[in-house]
Amino acid sequence: MSIAFIEDGMELSKIREIINALIQQVNQWETPTNSYYDLKDRPAINGVELTDKTTVEELNLTLSQFSNLHEIENLVAEIGERVAKDTVQLELAAKLDSDINKLPDLKYNFDQQMVLTVNNGKDNFKATIYDLLLYLKYLILQDTTFGKAVPEP
Repeated sequence: MSIAFIEDGMELSKIREIINALIQQVNQWETPTNSYYDLKDRPAINGVELTDKTTVEELNLTLSQFSNLHEIENLVAEIGERVAKDTVQLELAAKLDSDINKLPDLKYNFDQQMVLTVNNGKDNFKATIYDLLLYLKYLILQDTTFGKAVPEP
């Protein structure tokens, strides 16, 4: 439907007809949407429409379909190797050397908040220097050669 233009000197009734025709045309338009699901001709891969529920299996993809398969395999291998090396480095950095003779000596620079690894012959535990000093004091006071045993703190 063609809508006439408003021109100079036009009668008010004719202008009203044109404006009403415009209003009628606008009222027939659909409300625009912002939803992906309201779109027509949504993207698809191998004929499978892409939605938030689409799975990789539904897409029927095989790596042999890609012309650069060798490059993809190399890239995956490189990334895997880099991640594995980084993970090993992080884990090794977090572990204490099991050979205590390899550790450097720290003489007279102890801080009460310093954390140590203590082994009781079965398990490893962490303790602060302060806790260790309290325990050593308790053991010394328990020694009967110094006198009467003192209850545990």
